[in-house]
Amino acid sequence: MLMSSSIRLLRFVALLFLVRAICSHECFPQTYPTKLYTTADGLPQSSITCIFQDGRRNIWFGSWGGVARYDAKKFWSHQNSSMHVQSLCEDSTGTIWIGTYGLGIARVGRGDTSFTWLNKSSGELPSDNVLCLLRDTHNRLWIGTDKGLTALSPDGRMFRATVHSGLPNDQVNTLAEGRDGTIWVGTLKGFVGCKLDDSISVVTSVFASYAAILSMASLRNGDVLAGTYAHQCGVLRWREGRLDTLVYTNVPLKVMGILEDSRGMLWLGTSVGLKQVTNGHLQSIPLMNLPSSYIGALLEDHEGSIWCTSENGAIQLPTLLFKNYTMSTGLPGPQVISLYKDAERTLYLGTYKGACILPDSGVARTIDVSDGLPHNSVFAFCEVSHGEIWIGTNDGVRILSHGKLARTGIAELDNYPVYRIIKTKDGKIWCSSRGKVLLISGRRIEKTLREQEGIPDVSITVMYLDTSSRLWLGTENHGVGLYDGIHSVTWWTDRDGLPSKWIHSIAEDDRGTLWVATREGVTQWNGHTFEAIHTPEPTLKNTAVSVVIPGDSGRVWFGTQNGIYEWKDSIRQHLAYEDGLSADGVRCGMFSREGNLLVGTVGGLSQLDYSTYRHILPLPVVYVEGIKVDGNDGEYAYASKLRYDENTLTIGFNSRSFKNERQMSFQWMLAGFDRGWQIPQFQREVRYTHLPAGEYRFLVRAKNRGGQWSEPVAHAFVITPPFWERWWFRISVALAIIGFAALIYRRRIGALEAEKRTQQEFSLRLMESQENERKRIAGELHDSLGQNLLVIRNRALLGLKDADLSKQARDQLDQISSVATQAIDEVREISYDLRPYQLDRLGLTKAIQSITSGLASSVQFSMDVDFIDDTIEKDQAIHVYRIVQEAINNILKHAGATEASVVIRAEGNSVRMIISDNGKGMPATSSDSNGKLGFGLVGLGERAKVLSGAMTIDSTPGKGTTLTVIIPRIKKTP
Repeated sequence: MLMSSSIRLLRFVALLFLVRAICSHECFPQTYPTKLYTTADGLPQSSITCIFQDGRRNIWFGSWGGVARYDAKKFWSHQNSSMHVQSLCEDSTGTIWIGTYGLGIARVGRGDTSFTWLNKSSGELPSDNVLCLLRDTHNRLWIGTDKGLTALSPDGRMFRATVHSGLPNDQVNTLAEGRDGTIWVGTLKGFVGCKLDDSISVVTSVFASYAAILSMASLRNGDVLAGTYAHQCGVLRWREGRLDTLVYTNVPLKVMGILEDSRGMLWLGTSVGLKQVTNGHLQSIPLMNLPSSYIGALLEDHEGSIWCTSENGAIQLPTLLFKNYTMSTGLPGPQVISLYKDAERTLYLGTYKGACILPDSGVARTIDVSDGLPHNSVFAFCEVSHGEIWIGTNDGVRILSHGKLARTGIAELDNYPVYRIIKTKDGKIWCSSRGKVLLISGRRIEKTLREQEGIPDVSITVMYLDTSSRLWLGTENHGVGLYDGIHSVTWWTDRDGLPSKWIHSIAEDDRGTLWVATREGVTQWNGHTFEAIHTPEPTLKNTAVSVVIPGDSGRVWFGTQNGIYEWKDSIRQHLAYEDGLSADGVRCGMFSREGNLLVGTVGGLSQLDYSTYRHILPLPVVYVEGIKVDGNDGEYAYASKLRYDENTLTIGFNSRSFKNERQMSFQWMLAGFDRGWQIPQFQREVRYTHLPAGEYRFLVRAKNRGGQWSEPVAHAFVITPPFWERWWFRISVALAIIGFAALIYRRRIGALEAEKRTQQEFSLRLMESQENERKRIAGELHDSLGQNLLVIRNRALLGLKDADLSKQARDQLDQISSVATQAIDEVREISYDLRPYQLDRLGLTKAIQSITSGLASSVQFSMDVDFIDDTIEKDQAIHVYRIVQEAINNILKHAGATEASVVIRAEGNSVRMIISDNGKGMPATSSDSNGKLGFGLVGLGERAKVLSGAMTIDSTPGKGTTLTVIIPRIKKTP
């Protein structure tokens, strides 16, 4: 009896093992990250019945108490306890059609918030219980009710079909459009295919009275699927005129939603949770801990995220790029800290709670201290020989062979932490620990690197053999070391270019570049030293990088606390929790021989089929919502012209990306006001106060998680100035000011001119007075003093004729005669200087030519004077003469010249006088030692002004002086 019981027990265990082996592909069903939207986020009610994405990429939610729209920034919702929304769709104008149970159809236009209704009372619907809506490719609206099917054509014609028209039942639960344009109608008793010409005609009848059709979908391959509610059925499939069962269940199951996503995966929303269909088998998708497992309608948005309706809110599953394995699916611990694949493609995972072994086929196995591991923290794996795996833990190494654990027999590998185990090309093993590195050949230690070889007393947590078989070491808080293979280790720290002394990973890509991941970024070895990567983004410069995963074609993946980044000369893309990664915090990673990217995170293991993944992370699509002026309630308006008092305003902008939308950063700039791009922020509106009038251009852009900025979008607007700042007002004021200034200026100029004329007249009268006085004095000298001197001289000459004079008297008279003669000559010379007689007798030209005649001087003068008597008025001739006379006197007295010239030319309408010498010159200021102009030069200038002319002096010390006077040429009146 006991034997019989034992045999039965053994058979049962064997059966369990067989079942487990057969179902090994279900041993680790994957999990997905999710996000739940509830009434706390803005939904009108938690029980969501339908979901839809419109042409502007807004997400619409229908509930058992209203409708809501979400644009990734905020929810707009309409709450109504009587509004039981069943279906949503959109027409070509952007109007949203809302099918309700009990109220008919509500319509809301793009940007509107008010509804218009279609219902039975208006004669447009056979029933107010609208169960489904469909807008087909011909813009025809199909309406399913509990009283049959209705179709509305774009021209307003209405068509109806009921059970009398060929429907299996009047209650139409679901609609779908086939690849050939057939409209598939699901009812309580099967489904049919319909066409619309002059009426709705049934072209394909699939009566299944045993199954109520709750959902339908048309696949890309032409198959039509129908989700049922029946005792022993799941999903029916119509393929090439034949009906079969795609998914069969032996328990009652409501299939409320069917979705074929962009990758061809088939999803089902059922009354017992979310399912995936793989080869006809259902796989449950573990979601969050929801009070209810009910999943209804399904939607894939424009970014590839899957949305599900439930009784607890709307669930979002981001882009499902990864297959994930977590503790809930069998991992011993949440954090995967080491990964390894052996020659048999068995995957080994190390955690802080033990190791997990995943064969390519067969049953997964978990091992920990209860199985013989010295410690549950598993840091490293290495296949030393076929079927023999060395496992490094926090308390030594164990060898896994044929499913059993054994010691290595090397004392140095027991009771010490072993962080890395790597195999050389010749089959030797390197093991790193704290303060030492061991080289093992066979089962004995061949070499030990300790303090003598330069190994510090820190944990050697990283080892790497590059393509040249050089051993690189990474430590905690001591930098990077390179072993020369013979004697010692050379070290580099943060003083040698490393971002940090804490090293997390070292790896070499297929270009031969050696990468080092540290606590404060990643760096690369250039053959001599370490240098930072060249990128404008700080993502990989300042972030802790935990692992370097070399890919192909120069691609490298970097694991961080914010997910993984693909790098190829720059950041190409960024994958994180929102993309299906089990967690953002990455601890380790590797590429398998099959081309899969394996990533160990703080939340589990994630696997990416890299061979089918090559797309670049798309850039966000940004748009400006409009402007809202302070004091104006309501939505943003797309204003382009504002008044001057509408200068405090808020500009709204958005990007309809639902991947971690709260963490999307924006950058903006108001051209004409801001000096440059503002600091990136998460907010989606910006407020400006007291903007001055003018033209503005608001620019905004968004950054994706890969660090790339989208192209900026712009919104231009104008703030009009008040009338006192308008151009016409300013021009009027400016003209008035200019006119007033011109008037004042003209008056001032007139006063100055009058003053100048007065001064000139005064100067003229003064010079005329001087000339008259000179003429009078010259006449008196000549007529009085000269005559008296002449009498004296004559009397002395008569006295000399007396023969009786003594010799003494004769000498006296002779001396008197000589002095008198000399005095007469001096009087004549003074008289001539005061008033040259040649000017009156011979004319101006002869008078000027005679100035230098008879001069007893070392200066040799040359005279070249045109005949100018007819070009100068007689009353002005004296001024011309005096200018020449004074200039010659200056040369004689001050110039120290040996040669001088006087050139006078009558040219055109002017007379030009040029008097030059080769003397010592004068300073450029033409001033005396006191800084004042000499009287001679002042007199010359005054005479030139009297003649309405101009005088210039060109003089350089040591190079002579040239005086130029230009006066108008005045012709005498005939």
